[in-house]
Amino acid sequence: MTVSRSALFIAFACALAASPPASAQALCPSSPRPALELVLDVTPPDRFIATALENHLRAELDARGIDVCQGSVAPRTRIALVRLLIERSPQGTVVATLRVRDEVTDKTVERTMDLSRLPVDARPTAVAASTDELLRASWVELAIHDAPPPRTPPPAAVLNAVASSLAPRASTERPATVLSRRFELGALFSSTFFVGSREAFGGLLTAHVWAHPRVALTIHAGGHVGLARTSVFGEARGNDLLAGLGVAFAVTPNTGRVGLLVEVDASALRVTFDATPVPGAYASNAIDWTITLNGRGRFWLQTGRVRWVVGLGAPAALRALRATDGTATVTALQGVGLEATAGVHIGL
Repeated sequence: MTVSRSALFIAFACALAASPPASAQALCPSSPRPALELVLDVTPPDRFIATALENHLRAELDARGIDVCQGSVAPRTRIALVRLLIERSPQGTVVATLRVRDEVTDKTVERTMDLSRLPVDARPTAVAASTDELLRASWVELAIHDAPPPRTPPPAAVLNAVASSLAPRASTERPATVLSRRFELGALFSSTFFVGSREAFGGLLTAHVWAHPRVALTIHAGGHVGLARTSVFGEARGNDLLAGLGVAFAVTPNTGRVGLLVEVDASALRVTFDATPVPGAYASNAIDWTITLNGRGRFWLQTGRVRWVVGLGAPAALRALRATDGTATVTALQGVGLEATAGVHIGL
């Protein structure tokens, strides 16, 4: 049987028309995975932007179990349509329009970008990043509790993509040691009790210089007014002015919202004994000096720059000071006492 060349050409043309192009088959193969349709309305010299976007979407979405098909995804179900249009004006401006039609949430989001403001080599990255943002902005609605119900049941791949985009990214870098503060100034209410011999109330100004998140040098100054103690010959009180130095150790680093501070310090006290005799008795005032050693613990609660502190301590007088009525001690700094403080430290 003889077949003419024209008949063979017609048969070959019909076969080509009846079968889809090889490139289309390769770009959107049959698969149970959800598919995103990509339409690139771009001409040279901007074709490199479209190619970069296509490669970016394929790499990003393939890892999430989603196929990218350039052109129609039929007969597969389309979850979204991404269209990129790049236009050039006679004035030289280059404008990219990104439009995402989300079939799952039944909405369209769009962004217009003036690529003329960007270097040529930065344009593909900007377009790819904007496409990612539009897809996330559309799909993130699925994670909102009171959002409208989706148009179609979202595929598991889309839900996983939403979950991964909302999850915080773990940092691979080791954070540097950061001090929440290097210097602190404090104002504290203070009360001291040498049981059976003196009770006094006053205040302290403090400064902490942190050399390490757990170690600080301390400076303090202040004073107390002693309560009057009586005898048969009158009454006496012991007032003091003090200043001292010490070291503080933070049981928990000073960056914590709550914590415990242990302090050890020494103070020099100038003590004034004021006496008020009963009629017919004689009294004299006196000034003397002593040194106290103090160990204390302070708990803190930090709110912003302010650290609220309360503490208990045990001061010990190295040299006892007494005011007597000739036969018995009326008031004195002697032995080991008790100190209570409360106030604020402000970080600088």
